[in-house]
Amino acid sequence: MIETQVVCLTKKRFRSSKLPLSHRLVVTANANPSGRLVDQINIWIGRLCLGSLGSIVAMLFNGLLCLVLMATAGRAIEPLRRVDENAQLQNAFSFASNDVESRVDATIGYLASDQLEGRGVGKDGLALAASFIANAFHQAGLRTDLWDGLPYQNFRVNNVPNVVDNATNTLEFRYSNGQIETLKLERQFQSMAVGGNGTFDAPMAFVGYGISAHEGDLDYDDFNGIDARGKVLLMLRKEPRQADATSPFNGQQTSPHAYFATKLSNARQRGAAGVLFINDFVSANGDDGLNGSAKDVLPSTNSAGQSTSNPLIPTMFITRDQANRIISYSNSNVQLEDLEAKIDATLSPQSLDIASVRAIGRTNLIRKNVMTSNVVGILEGNGDLADEAVIIGAHYDHVGMGEFGSLSPGIIAVHNGADDNASGTAALIEIARRFCSQDRGTVESRRKIVFVAFSGEERGLLGSKYFVQHPVCDLKTTAAMINLDMVGRMGANQIIVYGVGSSPAFPQLVSNTAQTSGLIPNLQQPAMGPSDHQPFFENGVPVMHFFTGIHAQYHRPDDDFEKINTTGIVRISDMVYQIADQIATQPMRPAFVRVGGRANIQIPTEERGRLGVRLRSDLVEAIFEAISPDSAADRAGLKVDDQVIAIDGQMTESRISMLKQVRECLPGQVIELQILRNNRNLKISVELEHY
Repeated sequence: MIETQVVCLTKKRFRSSKLPLSHRLVVTANANPSGRLVDQINIWIGRLCLGSLGSIVAMLFNGLLCLVLMATAGRAIEPLRRVDENAQLQNAFSFASNDVESRVDATIGYLASDQLEGRGVGKDGLALAASFIANAFHQAGLRTDLWDGLPYQNFRVNNVPNVVDNATNTLEFRYSNGQIETLKLERQFQSMAVGGNGTFDAPMAFVGYGISAHEGDLDYDDFNGIDARGKVLLMLRKEPRQADATSPFNGQQTSPHAYFATKLSNARQRGAAGVLFINDFVSANGDDGLNGSAKDVLPSTNSAGQSTSNPLIPTMFITRDQANRIISYSNSNVQLEDLEAKIDATLSPQSLDIASVRAIGRTNLIRKNVMTSNVVGILEGNGDLADEAVIIGAHYDHVGMGEFGSLSPGIIAVHNGADDNASGTAALIEIARRFCSQDRGTVESRRKIVFVAFSGEERGLLGSKYFVQHPVCDLKTTAAMINLDMVGRMGANQIIVYGVGSSPAFPQLVSNTAQTSGLIPNLQQPAMGPSDHQPFFENGVPVMHFFTGIHAQYHRPDDDFEKINTTGIVRISDMVYQIADQIATQPMRPAFVRVGGRANIQIPTEERGRLGVRLRSDLVEAIFEAISPDSAADRAGLKVDDQVIAIDGQMTESRISMLKQVRECLPGQVIELQILRNNRNLKISVELEHY
């Protein structure tokens, strides 16, 4: 059998050095409709020209394409694997455990690489992932010509903030000598979604890193001696002494003081009219996950996250050169780099009033729709059951650079999402390969298997909701939907399976299959829960959700490939394959039960720690409205109107994020709360109690 490599990819190293070169898959860079047309042309070539002729024609076509792309883009390109559709793929894949683990490693290593930038909706990295999955489905032998000859079920996602034009996003500086300097959008400044829309026309002040830290031995305040009310604040990213392991700002690790949300909160509390961020020296001159190796790059509009605070404060980014001109105009003896050096050397603020320069600006971020795609492949059934279906799914999107859903929202960094959900996607692909390798002539009647890689899950199950509204199979005759979401952290051979209460057949089926796979099942009855099985359950389909548990890296940048239990994923894949195979071949569909309750993917309630507070529901921030008498919070000295800034060093951006953080903690666990009380930062340890 001949494999022809025919699609192009710009060269970029994987994040993980664990993967050998032989396992670094080449994947398509066709992240746009024209790229998908290339996919289709290659499929047509495979259909029209069999065997070696097809390979030669495909190579000639793609060689010409690559030359054109190199000439126009100046990029080094590699070919992508493309399999002749008419080739018989049965038994093409080895299912020896080492071979399967190598394939799973390679898939997760690619999907969770920095190259894909966290697979955020509307980003090129997600389109690369979609094309990778489409090719994997096609190589496995699934039918993928479902929409205009391709496997992409396109749908729109709303509410992605986007700068529209220069006319509605403006920034100029007026100097006391009468000079007016008008900046160019995206070249000299960028409007930031983290601050929201608004206008300002005010004098300026430089406030260093915008930090106000009064805790323990740390007494540092960039706002000392500065009246920030009604001013536009010039503010550095991050925090002092970043490379110093003994820094009071959490050593070389990022502290909550470095978060955009913390800095903006400090500015709002002091009545600032606007904030202009600038790259600190380290970010402007090194690879920090935002700028790469380039010098002083302006970040994208959404890269610092979305505004969650009320009232909003207009926020922009400007270049260091521009900031230096402003500072030097106010004091010709002062340079930005010198101020940073003094802060690092003395750990004392170097803030300046800049009354001689006035900033006039407007941020107007319009929310636009973006297209994304579910990726679907079908293994057709046969016999009397051929028109019925079993659906196996996993979402492949994640939270990008932290713009949406990050639990480290103040950090601009790739959220690789190795467990969430490159692990489930890798399992989905491997199960498809396993099914396609079957000798299908031994079973007279079998349901079709529909494999779906969902997009938009992190935005609210958007892909699965769209699929159930526009299914490729009749949901009324769909026997089951099996969902794989976060299956990469198996410990002690345990697998959690939600939704077994949605059919009386499921508990025994799962238990028996787990036993043959050597796994210990944790059976959970509820089928309602925050993953892609829920819309199917709501539409009367029995469901199961496979899950290996929550962890500290959930929705954070360090959900990385190195932490994945590949062997566990392979064993779960085998278990799901066995379950789906039995459901696909048994004469009767599993009965549906609209079981009550809701899945709790955090620690179960009876095992969760209790703080004993009520939060204000009218504010986004986590501010205490009431403290229960003699509760853990009361005994620790927490007070009404305290605002939680961070828990155990992890930023608490909002009321919702605080609830999620506390839900992950156990009774008896001691957590450290960073509290803002009367403009002072306090650290208070609390021992959580039982519910």
